[in-house]
Amino acid sequence: MGAFIVHFGVKTQNKNLLINRDNYATIDKKVHFKKPQFIIDMYKNDPDKRKKTYDDEELTIYSDSWCLKHQEDCLKNYDYNMIFFGKLDEKEFNKHLNKLIKYSSKIKEVVNLNDYSGVEGIYILVLDKYKQVYIGQTNTCIKTRIMSHWRKTKEFDRLLFGQVESSILSIDSFGALDTTRIFVYPTYNTHKIERDLVELMNPDYLLNRTSGGIGSVDTYTDDKATAMVAVAAGRKKREFET
Repeated sequence: MGAFIVHFGVKTQNKNLLINRDNYATIDKKVHFKKPQFIIDMYKNDPDKRKKTYDDEELTIYSDSWCLKHQEDCLKNYDYNMIFFGKLDEKEFNKHLNKLIKYSSKIKEVVNLNDYSGVEGIYILVLDKYKQVYIGQTNTCIKTRIMSHWRKTKEFDRLLFGQVESSILSIDSFGALDTTRIFVYPTYNTHKIERDLVELMNPDYLLNRTSGGIGSVDTYTDDKATAMVAVAAGRKKREFET
């Protein structure tokens, strides 16, 4: 169990309070992407191909070989991101951040997250060490949504979002203490404003993996088909020097 800390006025717990390469990409063989029956049937008809990726016919457990290769790719991507962060200019970052928060006079810096319990709207997490921001929205509670980022560990098979050479690190891979400043914009019009802010921010300083208003898609089910196309079209990526 990780230690409890008080951060921005709220008690939170995370086994990793700061992002750390040694604890990044810990192997987990569980499959977190739901597969439709036709994919399961396809692999049943080709067991040799299945065994390269999955340990079971239901496609719920990854093979050891897949996990080791995926871990290697995730750590390579982690290193690409960290090198990229290290080359960014702090003054330029703050210039772009100041432009972002001037989008509206309603954007305020947070001292205590308890003030935003039950408040819906936009939140901006600032990770000063990495010169990055993450822009999110919630229709329920800003406090709870931000704390969910701090408490969550990104699933092993979801660490990469795209290619090794272009995937942006997930905000859920960072620890609570990586967030050094928070700004909020209480509003009901969350999707439009989130999209506007994501498009306004220089992408070099942005941790969002998709354009504003586009959620992640973790299944291949028919009712998600349109959303999957939207995610692919709105995918944010970086081209790292390799």
